[in-house]
Amino acid sequence: MKKHLLFLVFILQGLILQANHRGVELSLSIFDNSRFTLVFDGMYLGNACNTQIIENTEPGTHYLQVMRISQNHHGYGNMSEMIFRGYIEIPNAAKVFAFIDRQGRFRIREVYPAFAPQPQVNVHPNFPGHNSYGYPNQPGQFQPIQVFYGPQAMNPAEFESLVKVIENRSFDSSKLTIAKQALSSNKFSSAQVLRLVELLTFESYKLDLAKFAYNATIDKNNYHIVYNGFTFNSSINELAAFISHQPSYFGG
Repeated sequence: MKKHLLFLVFILQGLILQANHRGVELSLSIFDNSRFTLVFDGMYLGNACNTQIIENTEPGTHYLQVMRISQNHHGYGNMSEMIFRGYIEIPNAAKVFAFIDRQGRFRIREVYPAFAPQPQVNVHPNFPGHNSYGYPNQPGQFQPIQVFYGPQAMNPAEFESLVKVIENRSFDSSKLTIAKQALSSNKFSSAQVLRLVELLTFESYKLDLAKFAYNATIDKNNYHIVYNGFTFNSSINELAAFISHQPSYFGG
């Protein structure tokens, strides 16, 4: 009997771990609801449509290319225009609803835990015929809402430049000063904070940076990954205690 129970526990743990690492879904649209194709991490995904949904992908950094499809100037045939090309950050175990704005920027409209109940479906007038998740409306569902343009993490190119500047410093004290300056005027993802922490050598400096960075992080629900940057459990416990006393709200 005990062997059967242990086996069931092992299976459940495996399923939970698999869900946590592959429970990511990205729903992408364009600001004017036009048709487009995309390349995700070098892989071409499907035919042109108004909304592209990428399921069961990995959290973290991904390379995205978005090509808008439109008619040529003579009114027939199709033209493909590259409107976005760059790295994006996707949080763990989340459903991310994003779009490419008029300036060709990747913007996140909404983020929900992957296993949370779906909120009530609403529609934004900028996306005619689709609800706020990019799925087609049913008749009578049109209820305009205001889209919330949440804070965006430092874009990958700028972040890589920051990393190089910090890496060129010899002492942790200088590295910490530069990192704090950047954190004071920018937003970061938990994954980016972890990488900054890993650039430091001494545990005390790592802990100082992790505490300082918490309020500049856009996905606080993923901040537990920063614990991976520490060697000692005492540092993890101190950071956890610090976080427990901070205001609690989803998404930063």
